[in-house]
Amino acid sequence: KGDYDDGNASFKIHGSRWEAHAVVVVDETVGNGDSSASIKCTRVMLHDLDMYYASNLVKKIAKQNEIADELSLRDRCDFIRQRTIRNESTVATPILHRSRLFPSLSQESPALLFDIFRMDECECAVHFSVYNVTHRAELDCKWVNTLVNLATLHDKGDGNDQENSSNNNDTVAADQKSSSVTKVFITVADCNLDYMTPTQFNVASRSILRCGDIRLTSNIVRPSGPAQSFKLSVGDVSLLLGNKRHQYNMENSKLPRAATILPLHALDLSTAPADLHHMNLVTILTLDSCVVSVNTAAQNLYSEETKDPKTILQITCGQLSLSGCKDSFHCFTETLGELSLKLTALTEQHIEEMKEMDKGIISLPKRQPRSCVDAEEFFDTETGNLEEEMPSQPVNLSVSTIVPLDEGHFAITTQPKKRELKSSGPKERRESFELDGYDWTAVDHEWSREELPSGEEQVARWYGSDSGSLLPVHDQEHGGALSSNNTTKQAQALKIIPHHIELKCHQSILDGGDMDAAKHAGLPSPPGVNARVLLRDLRIRCRFFDGYDWPQYAPKRPKKPRRPHAFVIDYTLDKEQQSKDQQTETSKKSAATSKHPAAASKKQSLMNNLLEVPGESTASPSAFQNIPLPEERSIQIADRAERRRLFRRSNRFLQMSIKGLQARIDTFPESDEHSLANCVHVDVKEFFLAETISDANPTKILGEWFSELEHPRDTKIGLITLKMVTWHPSRRISDDGSIVNDEAIAGLRILPLRCFIDQRAIRFARAYFTGDEEKQEKQWAINLIEPPPPIFRDFKVLSCKLKVNYTPEKLDINALRDGSIVELINLSPLNEMVIMLQKVSMEQKVGFGEVVGELLSFWIKDICATQLHKFVTNSSPFKPISSVSEGVVDMVVLPWEALRNGDKMSKALSKGVSSFAGSLAYQALDVTSWLTNFASDRLSKMTTSGSKSNSHRQVPRGVSDTTGYALNTLTKGFETANYKVIIVPYRQYQQTGPGSAIKSVVRGIPVAVLAPLSAASDALSYTLLGARNSVRPDIRKEEEANRRALMWDL
Repeated sequence: KGDYDDGNASFKIHGSRWEAHAVVVVDETVGNGDSSASIKCTRVMLHDLDMYYASNLVKKIAKQNEIADELSLRDRCDFIRQRTIRNESTVATPILHRSRLFPSLSQESPALLFDIFRMDECECAVHFSVYNVTHRAELDCKWVNTLVNLATLHDKGDGNDQENSSNNNDTVAADQKSSSVTKVFITVADCNLDYMTPTQFNVASRSILRCGDIRLTSNIVRPSGPAQSFKLSVGDVSLLLGNKRHQYNMENSKLPRAATILPLHALDLSTAPADLHHMNLVTILTLDSCVVSVNTAAQNLYSEETKDPKTILQITCGQLSLSGCKDSFHCFTETLGELSLKLTALTEQHIEEMKEMDKGIISLPKRQPRSCVDAEEFFDTETGNLEEEMPSQPVNLSVSTIVPLDEGHFAITTQPKKRELKSSGPKERRESFELDGYDWTAVDHEWSREELPSGEEQVARWYGSDSGSLLPVHDQEHGGALSSNNTTKQAQALKIIPHHIELKCHQSILDGGDMDAAKHAGLPSPPGVNARVLLRDLRIRCRFFDGYDWPQYAPKRPKKPRRPHAFVIDYTLDKEQQSKDQQTETSKKSAATSKHPAAASKKQSLMNNLLEVPGESTASPSAFQNIPLPEERSIQIADRAERRRLFRRSNRFLQMSIKGLQARIDTFPESDEHSLANCVHVDVKEFFLAETISDANPTKILGEWFSELEHPRDTKIGLITLKMVTWHPSRRISDDGSIVNDEAIAGLRILPLRCFIDQRAIRFARAYFTGDEEKQEKQWAINLIEPPPPIFRDFKVLSCKLKVNYTPEKLDINALRDGSIVELINLSPLNEMVIMLQKVSMEQKVGFGEVVGELLSFWIKDICATQLHKFVTNSSPFKPISSVSEGVVDMVVLPWEALRNGDKMSKALSKGVSSFAGSLAYQALDVTSWLTNFASDRLSKMTTSGSKSNSHRQVPRGVSDTTGYALNTLTKGFETANYKVIIVPYRQYQQTGPGSAIKSVVRGIPVAVLAPLSAASDALSYTLLGARNSVRPDIRKEEEANRRALMWDL
């Protein structure tokens, strides 16, 4: 502006040690004695690279052409040099530069390396490598659009346009006739993506994304084929996070040509951290490996009739790890939240564009989205379209009837049934006997009712016969089939109940199929898929540590008396007490100053005179200023000790682990025939929560409940399954100008879960995920409109069983007096309490937050209304009594039921007695083992500095497996007693004499007595545990499954 060009932009690329190489091969085999030369290999490399984007860099010289002849050669060179030097209006930003924060592992490796290998006339390979380069990312960057416009510049109004177009057409035609293959290899190693939050954002942070290795490969074929494939592999990725907007001044000062392009304030080192250590960056996120395969169909060959996705994105990931303390985790989530809001939010301009699009939309007939009325069918939907036309003539056949036995499990009973088969709609098919709309249980073949012709091979088939004939009856007691002429028993249908089976054979969600897109779209055939995303076998590990990653910025709180297994962030819960303590501390300081105001002012004036330099009116730095006073030194020592106490405690954490996460997302293009947006299927194979807050050893809070007797699990079924279907609204903008929500249906299935909950772990979770400060309003986002979440027309959650063990820490009497009835569960521990979470159906809920809140509210009300008695019967004082009482009830009820049904009394009585004896023996062994283990733990605390560790103990299968551990434990106990009573006094005798030896013997007598007792209690507890597991092997298998889940990730 003014003397400068309006809106001009400049790019400057500065490099050092440019090198170019070429290999020329001379071919002398050409006819007529001529020879031809061709370049087989070309290499261009650049050791250092820096790229800047600057605005208002070039001065506007008036009448430049008129004075050009008067300028000398030196003046012309100076004029060209001045075009790349900043002025008062220049705004420059580095885009790409060699990394300055992270030293290069290979100093001689070039920053850019470009190779071209030409194998023959039709095949060549291109290698492009980038090493140790940093890119500074900005949200409101303009250099991308400028660079694109610069690359697409062309002369308008040129008279040679027609000639150029004809030449281009000839070139394209020649290219179509010739064929070539270009192999592209792109490698990015040790590169960084640097991002600092804008000043208008509420959260101040700086993030550096480090990529250890990125490789992109592809084969470019000309003329283009039916599809194009790319493969991207990523390894060793980490995200570093800081809680301040650390300026780039230190890095700018080391960039070449920065002094002539960047402004002076960007080179000031007084406000910038010296190095990476002073920035206090924390590694918050890591990813060990990821492989991405992209297949895209050619635009001219793609059509929706092919039913193949236009783009298929397959992602295979390794382990994604998230680790951080409370302050770093909240900084990460807030930074990510503001960034996503900035990128996804809509402006008024976007709203106007959507309104214009709505004007041209023809209203489609209203289609009600398919509701997941039958939740089991919604989950068990095949990925393929397997429906077949059914015959319309009536036939006499043998069919299989599904008998419900348990939630999600059924048995097959085959019996003859005459049924008229006819085509039916989806609703009629759901109400019929067929499984999930499929008729694999129906037997409609002729050979099922007739004898096999002689000479044909044997064929597996259902038992069946014509009407009026008798079927063979299976004798379950004798294991054989009775003759149909047996008159002692009436002929009945053959019952086959071998074991619990699932409704259908589950297939992987990644095996293909259309995910019932035709039904959801309301079309006779599935619509074309725009893009398909497949995520395979992702592992996630999140660790939430106690303490702070930046303790110098943590809110200061008064110290509290230490409790066993206390955690640092526990102080955030008592906010009222914090405010009272701060007010008390402030009042003490003000009172100390108000008592002796004259002395304080005199002391301050004397200190100012002492530090003042003679001959100058203002105070300047002196040698005394760097020497702290004794009071200041003590404050500094206490401050450093407090920082060490508040720092991250790596042995206290809460962990969430996910293994085998698979997902499939099918997105559909907008069409006039349907409004289907996408279909989502997420499956989690393994999931658990663990903590080390209540105990030094990892404890599993939540995970799979393994039980082969009560609920055997199919390995193909995920522990957590979520299916979701979304439809676009007919109009995006309503009449009042607001954005219309998408409509969706969803279903959630959770397999039985096992819980070991400790009150201290719950307190830690509350303290960790609860913010210390109130959320500030985002002033910068006032004019932005966030897209609304979908409206769930129907959200179904299947029933789920929980087996809970709860360990309370203390009972809050004040909260109980205030009416908090929930505190009653802290009266006593709960052991093996089985809770049934009922099936829930929610309608017209907006977003997942409202769904989760409504779900938890429903389950809590249902438990309080129907299962509240379990909190009493499963508490520690009443659990043995209630378990033994169940055995007594079986001993009485089973014979009575046998007498009523005419069964054998001896068999029923033996079952009742065995049930009573088994429950009595199990409870006796379990309670005794717990008591001896408790005694051993208390005694070990008296003899050693800490409690004993049971992490190394294996789950014993029986008493025989406990002998080795018991002998080792007893040996260690006697060794401890021997060390305290004999070895230590003997050393004292050699050093100081008999007096100290006698004192040492006296001090070691309690240990000599308690250590063997503790070892004997531990050995007895382990032996009783083995005896209990021999009585109840199902409990042993459950404990082994819990331990396996902890071992593969802890």
